[in-house]
Amino acid sequence: MFGRTKQKTSEQHDEPGLRCSFCNKTQNDVRKLIAGPTVNICDECVQTCVDIMADDAQADGQRTASDGAAAHETSENSHLLGRACALCGLPLVLEEALPIDERGFLCPGCADAVEAAIAKRRLKE
Repeated sequence: MFGRTKQKTSEQHDEPGLRCSFCNKTQNDVRKLIAGPTVNICDECVQTCVDIMADDAQADGQRTASDGAAAHETSENSHLLGRACALCGLPLVLEEALPIDERGFLCPGCADAVEAAIAKRRLKE
């Protein structure tokens, strides 16, 4: 009242909150916001990127199918087209995917990480 100013709540601050650099949603509007050196990306935009890359990989696989030698290779791995790593969700490179029975496929990076974790656990035992 007399000379005292009202404290600003967090919603009233003039400072902009963290936002996705791609869709401009705030940190509160998304499930996860990943910070880079100069930009941020939300989980929804990451999923959109993964979908685009999977579509591109599938289209590339269909284009190479018109080539005779590549057609045989593509038809053998056609079940992998458009697939993503079961652990990180990134699109798979057909030749590098590691199949895990009844669980899906792992990319080389995740396969290496799993192997390292198993080795580390065995050292502790």
